[in-house]
Amino acid sequence: MQIWSITYHSWLTFVFLLAACFLWIMPQKEARCLRFSPIVVIYAECLLILQYIYGFDLTNDELPDSLPGSGYRLDEIGIVKYEYPCFPLGIKVLNF
Repeated sequence: MQIWSITYHSWLTFVFLLAACFLWIMPQKEARCLRFSPIVVIYAECLLILQYIYGFDLTNDELPDSLPGSGYRLDEIGIVKYEYPCFPLGIKVLNF
């Protein structure tokens, strides 16, 4: 979780980083980590798939930088359009 909070700069990964710090100080941390790990794996897989899709060479109309109508920027949850998407996606896959 700590590597993901460094690789993906978003608010949800900051929450995961705080959760990891709290898990370290709790008793029976192994059992609690096992309960928490499926959530982290599902979140990581969704981010990797979305980042792969955003690596395609598509226009802003096809893949917007923010959610229409709300103005919520997708880079706040870790979805960024890179000029050369292979290197950042490769690093994120290797961290998983």
